[in-house]
Amino acid sequence: MVPLVVVVLLLGLSACSGGTSDAEDEACNSIHAWETGGGQADRFDQAVASAQEELADSDHDSLIAAADELDDGAEEDRSASVESFLAQCTDLGWEPAEG
Repeated sequence: MVPLVVVVLLLGLSACSGGTSDAEDEACNSIHAWETGGGQADRFDQAVASAQEELADSDHDSLIAAADELDDGAEEDRSASVESFLAQCTDLGWEPAEG
């Protein structure tokens, strides 16, 4: 009986261990840093390229789609696209770094 309980417990814990990978964290951090660092227009493309590179192996299609919207969106929609991307990050369990 005990081994069965252990297996069930371990399966339950692994199901809760979702969230973002290190690379996905870096993608989210890149866009968050751009936003909190003043949102300089000349650095936006660099932040998006960095985020997309980090997401190359991501399994989270919603995060990849949000990053693509950052790249494809019009400049006047940039703020909404950034908020949408960061909301996807948060929904997946990402939290901004303290400090």
